[in-house]
Amino acid sequence: MATDSRTTARFSEDFLSLEEYAARTGTSYSKAVQDARANRLLVPVVRQGRRFLIPRRAYERVISGERAGDVA
Repeated sequence: MATDSRTTARFSEDFLSLEEYAARTGTSYSKAVQDARANRLLVPVVRQGRRFLIPRRAYERVISGERAGDVA
């Protein structure tokens, strides 16, 4: 049985890595990359070089069900 060699270590307290996002949402990493590149994720994506970062507060707002206009 093959194991996934990627880790879900935290990049920072303020951001989720795309690997961590994929693990939390139950989607595959490759699907998350495709969606991030096409801007199809429900949260904004910050690109830092080749790395995709997701603001943790935005992710938590989406999970809690807040609408985009609810929080300034």
